[in-house]
Amino acid sequence: MIDLPETNSGTVSDSASQLCDTEDDDRLGQLTDYLAHHCSRAVLTGLLSGRDNGDPLRDRLILDHAAALVFPPTAAALHRRLTDAGFRVVDTVPSVIVRQRLCKRYGIAPADCAVFILRACRETGDAAPPQRLELFYPAPAGTADPAWRRARADERAHNRETHFAFTVPEFDSNTYHAIRRHFAESSGLRPDGGGWNPHERSHGPGCSTFYFAGPGTVPGKPWPRRLEIICGGLHADELTAHGVSLPSANRG
Repeated sequence: MIDLPETNSGTVSDSASQLCDTEDDDRLGQLTDYLAHHCSRAVLTGLLSGRDNGDPLRDRLILDHAAALVFPPTAAALHRRLTDAGFRVVDTVPSVIVRQRLCKRYGIAPADCAVFILRACRETGDAAPPQRLELFYPAPAGTADPAWRRARADERAHNRETHFAFTVPEFDSNTYHAIRRHFAESSGLRPDGGGWNPHERSHGPGCSTFYFAGPGTVPGKPWPRRLEIICGGLHADELTAHGVSLPSANRG
């Protein structure tokens, strides 16, 4: 569960140790500490096997947020503890893509799988961009089910949904195929699902997402080499090329 420590000073430290009390807090503390000490290009380089070959395509990818799946005791507790740690909760929307992944991975019935996306940010107090988190969490009322207990233990052990997300200005078919080719050739990242979330409005009228993943972990960290490309609007042809099946109602 999330149980970030209460503070009366209003001072927020970059140190992960200031955020960590429980398993999920430790995982989030590592993410926020990493964000505090790595620029967009450095985060991307870590995901791409630690190699930077100078390809200008990488300059077009802009770090948007770090993401993790967590299991708070209540939504209110998650909000309160993030606020206490200096984060501003931006909004919460229903999850579509991660919800589908969890149902498939753990055999959870869709009717018993309500998952939400909470977005939060924390100003750094200097010239660096704010730290942004996107936290997926299930409706706490259903998590006593054995399937959810397995999901919680598995996620905390393997961080399967942990990833870093990047936006791409002026995304189109040529850009998609260039990114896909570059990831495969430079570091072995391959398509790893994705989808369309009509509830997501922070990047436009709905959001198309493309996940890529490769073997191994980010150097020195417990996170899979997994990243997300975000673009506003429905990009049905590119999602189909990525191996994502869309309902016919969402195809033009």
